[in-house]
Amino acid sequence: MSASSESETMSAAGNGHPHSVGDLVDGLRDQLGELPATASIAYLVLRQAEEPMPSTEIADVSFRSRSSIHRAAGRLQEAGLVERRLSADQGRSKYVWQPVAVDHAVDVNDSDS
Repeated sequence: MSASSESETMSAAGNGHPHSVGDLVDGLRDQLGELPATASIAYLVLRQAEEPMPSTEIADVSFRSRSSIHRAAGRLQEAGLVERRLSADQGRSKYVWQPVAVDHAVDVNDSDS
């Protein structure tokens, strides 16, 4: 891989991760900057996921405790960045989190100002 193509795959934060705060639109980046770091991590995990995730899976992927992820997801929900809904899985009911559309999240929070 050439140096130029390698640098193209790196995020704006320079860590090579496909999703990082530096890759987000300015309004969204500002919103995440006002939240605890665990909330930003949880949001990035959710953005990368192909499906909504329960707090336990977010915790496993991010190497954070379930309780800190649950608190972070609650703050993300209060900020209008994620939605909490019942899982579509059969069996016992559990809640999953999914990010709202970026344009909607930024628009909602811009109207709050």
